[in-house]
Amino acid sequence: MRTGKYNSERVQLDGYTFDSKAEARRYGALRLLVASGHIRDLRVHPRYVLQKAWIDAAGKKQSAITWTGDFQYLEDGRLVIEDVKGVRTAVFNLKLRMFKFKYPGVIVRVIPAKEV
Repeated sequence: MRTGKYNSERVQLDGYTFDSKAEARRYGALRLLVASGHIRDLRVHPRYVLQKAWIDAAGKKQSAITWTGDFQYLEDGRLVIEDVKGVRTAVFNLKLRMFKFKYPGVIVRVIPAKEV
């Protein structure tokens, strides 16, 4: 399997392709939390629209700005989004700020890859 941009190795598990071994390990841990009843409705790679597509002043269509988290689940009735990160890029930080502005009631957890 090929490596990612930051030398992370992609992993396939349960029909999903994870960007790193850390992300796959976190998926395994979340599956145990589902089985024990601590969380529910686990989704992998949920996608969110941060800015809708639009037509600019020159008449050119600009595509939507999206962010795909690693995991989404319900914990104590509250929506939680997790993202396992080895490197926090400027683009990630900007999209995270946009996400928090658009979806203020959602809990976002950024999990450092070295802690998984």
